[in-house]
Amino acid sequence: NGFNLVSTYSSEAQASGGFADAVFDGRFTRINEENRNEVELDRAYRDRALDGVRDDPTIPARVVGHNVVNFFELRPDKNESAERSDGRNITFRKVTLPLFYVVTAAGLVGLWRFRRRRGAELLLVQAGYFVAASLVTIAVARLRAPLDLAAAIGAGVLFAELIAKRAGEQVARADDPPGPSPPAPRSNRRARVLVALAVVAALVIAAAGVAFARTRVEDDARMQLEEKIARDGPAVQRLAAVDADGLVRGGPAPTPPDYRRAERLADRLWLLSPRLAGGARSEAHRAARTLDDALFQLKVLDLVTGGNRDPDTPPPVALDASRATYETRAKPGNDRPLPDWDTISANAEMRRAARELDRLRATLGRT
Repeated sequence: NGFNLVSTYSSEAQASGGFADAVFDGRFTRINEENRNEVELDRAYRDRALDGVRDDPTIPARVVGHNVVNFFELRPDKNESAERSDGRNITFRKVTLPLFYVVTAAGLVGLWRFRRRRGAELLLVQAGYFVAASLVTIAVARLRAPLDLAAAIGAGVLFAELIAKRAGEQVARADDPPGPSPPAPRSNRRARVLVALAVVAALVIAAAGVAFARTRVEDDARMQLEEKIARDGPAVQRLAAVDADGLVRGGPAPTPPDYRRAERLADRLWLLSPRLAGGARSEAHRAARTLDDALFQLKVLDLVTGGNRDPDTPPPVALDASRATYETRAKPGNDRPLPDWDTISANAEMRRAARELDRLRATLGRT
């Protein structure tokens, strides 16, 4: 997608050492503010990435080299920041990282040895596809899951073959003609039971690890959102206190700092809502969408009343002029849907956004 491309192929990303978060990096502010629609923003991100490659054709080679180092843990310290952001326990990662090299090497050997068996080709193809896709875009550790899964299965198959050989039984090849097999010795049955128990234990441990990681990610997202709402929520409250009547009477107008704080809060809601679960996820997603719409509508209201704030002009006259500007120029000429004048003049959407943020904060605090 456009985010992955611009975060790695843009000149800004290269100047930052290989990655720049296009959502929060201030160098992308203009793009983010001018393209609040998701489709348009994705297109703008892609165009910026292509511009970077046109200006410097060596960027793709550098991106692949940078991603190979990260993806295969050739420099484990390079992945710690991304792992920490995903809620991983860094101490646990450091202790268990050697297993990655062992399991990956053994798994690839196992899959290659049994590549003609049913299912092995599919595992190799899916692992190869996701590895290639990651190496040319973003190669953080969490995107290595398809390779890790295939390698774990391959390592298990290889381990089972070694146990069978040690017990005196050769694993039958897929292309060998089937024939009568002698009764399995007791030692072979014991080995199979041990392998089955080991597989079950591994699955239980893996499931527990996934659940633990998911909980850590969700807890981290909740904490970040609570802090962000506490810090930038007052800006939304101040924006919600604005309306057309107050503006034309010379009351407090929206300030650029409050706009920026509210926009950063909306961006954070969009980013973190998928990491939440249940009702909190729905509430965060709804609050992000409402706040985005509210910011757009308030900027329009700010614009159409801007020329009608002369203290010498009676407020009813100023309101009528603002309404005429809105209904004849702003609303018809805008691709983004806008509400009727009564709704936008009361700044109803921003007040709704403020209420939804209060509910979201209460929900996050209860869980």
